Amino acid sequence: MRDERLGEASELQNFLQKLDHFQTWLTKTQNEVATEDFPVDLADAERLLNQHEQVKDEMKGYEPQYHELMDYGQKVVEGQDDPQYMFLREVRLYSWAPSTCETFWALPVFMIKATMSFILFIERLIHRLQERKELAKENEKTYLTARHLEFFARHLICRAF
Repeated sequence: MRDERLGEASELQNFLQKLDHFQTWLTKTQNEVATEDFPVDLADAERLLNQHEQVKDEMKGYEPQYHELMDYGQKVVEGQDDPQYMFLREVRLYSWAPSTCETFWALPVFMIKATMSFILFIERLIHRLQERKELAKENEKTYLTARHLEFFARHLICRAF
């Protein structure tokens, strides 16, 4: 009986260590994703998107561990009414889920993509304005050349008479 209790205590301790490790990773990852700066140019946006894709891949890698922890955790807390087990059930097991991970990952990615679209829009606008400026310069040169020719033609005609 004593050996059985020691075995259960050892399993519970192992479970809590794995749970701590997982929650530490989750908190660290949430903070990394949440504190990202917004991109200032397209290269920066692409770099941030690549980082977020790596985080998503890492999250997928933790899914089996998450399910294993949840399955074991549900067995541990099942039928328990001790406050420590209730805390474990309510706060440590059910306060996070894969949907939480997906949510904290998706918002920054959305913001980066929106910023990227805005940067592209501004770059295209600047390019078009530069094209119009060049066209206006060409038109101005053509207009001035025509005005000069007209002036010289009048001047020559006036001298001729």
